[in-house]
Amino acid sequence: MNSVMGAKGANFLVVFSVAYLVCSCAAPQYDSAADKAITDLQHKIHLQMDNWISGVAPRGYGFKPQSRPNAGPPVPPNIKFYDDVDTDLTALEIRMEASPDPSTVQLPDRFSGLKANIAALKQYHIKECPGPRDEDCKSMSFVKGLQGMQKLMDIDFANLMRYELTLKSGTGAGTALGASTSGNQSQTGKPNQP
Repeated sequence: MNSVMGAKGANFLVVFSVAYLVCSCAAPQYDSAADKAITDLQHKIHLQMDNWISGVAPRGYGFKPQSRPNAGPPVPPNIKFYDDVDTDLTALEIRMEASPDPSTVQLPDRFSGLKANIAALKQYHIKECPGPRDEDCKSMSFVKGLQGMQKLMDIDFANLMRYELTLKSGTGAGTALGASTSGNQSQTGKPNQP
């Protein structure tokens, strides 16, 4: 009787192990929330940069440094925008990298590249718009720099969206991510054209 139970137990263990391996090797699933978060964040950044380029900034993300009563000197311009973007990007990164699938191993590099480009944008913005006046931010040099950075970030977001859309279609997610655009800054702090 023990040998019969032992054989059945061993068969169950083999079947369970094979099923576990098949499930753990399955392709990651499309995540509509990540898809929406990528789209929303790209839209937020692109819209803000378009507003800066056209010289019209929405309320709360204006050009002027925001002061904090009784908290020392004013913070850099547009700190709320940059804080919001950082929070949204971190949440998206955590969500997308949570899958233990091999195709997600490239995601940290893509997010690092996007974060580096956003940090470069912030530093460029602070450098090019040091004063509290709107006129400080309307030079053609500033506009051209923003346009170059906007193109780089659009490439970064396109890579993330391509990854999600290949998951949705069920085709090779592992090859969907393109090259990161980090490091595309010149030594002067201005972006190189892609």
